[in-house]
Amino acid sequence: MKQILCILFPFAFLLADGQQNDLELWYKKPAAVWNEALPVGNGRLGGMVFGDTHRENIQLNEESLWAGSKINNNNPQALAHLKEIQEAIFKGEYQKGLDLSNKYLVGTPPNVRSYQTLGNLYIGYHWNTNADPAQYKRSLNLHTGIVTTQFRVDGNLVKEEVFASAPQNCIVVTITANKSWGADFVLSRIFSVENENKIRRRKGVYPDTVAENHYRHGMGTAYYAGQIIDAESPKQGPAGKHMRYAAMMKLIQTDGKITQIETDSSSGYRVTDAHKMVLLITGATDYNMDKLDRDPAIDPVAVCSEIMGKAASLTGLQLRTIQERDHRKIFDRVSFSLGEDSLQNLSTAERLERIKEGKTDNQLAVLYYQMG
Repeated sequence: MKQILCILFPFAFLLADGQQNDLELWYKKPAAVWNEALPVGNGRLGGMVFGDTHRENIQLNEESLWAGSKINNNNPQALAHLKEIQEAIFKGEYQKGLDLSNKYLVGTPPNVRSYQTLGNLYIGYHWNTNADPAQYKRSLNLHTGIVTTQFRVDGNLVKEEVFASAPQNCIVVTITANKSWGADFVLSRIFSVENENKIRRRKGVYPDTVAENHYRHGMGTAYYAGQIIDAESPKQGPAGKHMRYAAMMKLIQTDGKITQIETDSSSGYRVTDAHKMVLLITGATDYNMDKLDRDPAIDPVAVCSEIMGKAASLTGLQLRTIQERDHRKIFDRVSFSLGEDSLQNLSTAERLERIKEGKTDNQLAVLYYQMG
């Protein structure tokens, strides 16, 4: 039996090596909702890429951006009532034990505040035609960690690539086309004023948290800086101006003309007559991991500027090469195959529909395992 396994396992890995290009989630249309967007991330920064051909949205996250402040929420009465709760459970008086636990063992306050989104990068494409985009494909290649959106507009083949670089600590967006075109790159923490007000009014979603933002250009970058402002909440903790944060982008390569965009709710660039654009995005907060608390000595804008200064010294191709090498060093540690993939011509959505119909798709199981 051991001899058979020794023969089979090397064969499985040989199959996998020949099918590395098969590990791709792909779709025929842009994401309609957040859950349909494709993710990129480096462990600290994350982005959800929607793949829209008119107003692209890359929703941004930074791991430490939370509402609230550091507090000791240990219940001071817990120890005094622990024996009473234990005795109730041992006697089978479970309701009494539950009631006492809810009163004396829960935290004070009992809830924590919410994780906050870093913001959004909007890309408004300027087409010199009314024609609808064709030959659309939105994909995530698991071997490279790159999300690609590709389509054609009136003969103009456009490719947008997005990835998150761990070595350079930023998200990279590269857009190329075979004909000159234009786009607006707008960095904003809110979808719109109307939508932000709806979120504030909606019970249970950031009910006591607002953000104070300032949008600026400087140091060759477009950025915003802000602070989380929490209202008093008996269930979530004290009020106050709490975590500070910043998001920043820098256009490092383009053959087009650049002008600045700055409004009360956004900061960015307008690029015209271009064939290629390479954009860097990063973010930071004043959270100090060593202290497990906010640190007034940390300037999130300065942190972003330092990251940008290092990453901007590289070209888009260099950034991609370094990121892919770093990604594959980890991702390629595990590979396997469940046979030849004969359904590559079907989108991931179509393959999922086949599964719902009770049909077999072993390689889709491999794809979802590797996605995890």
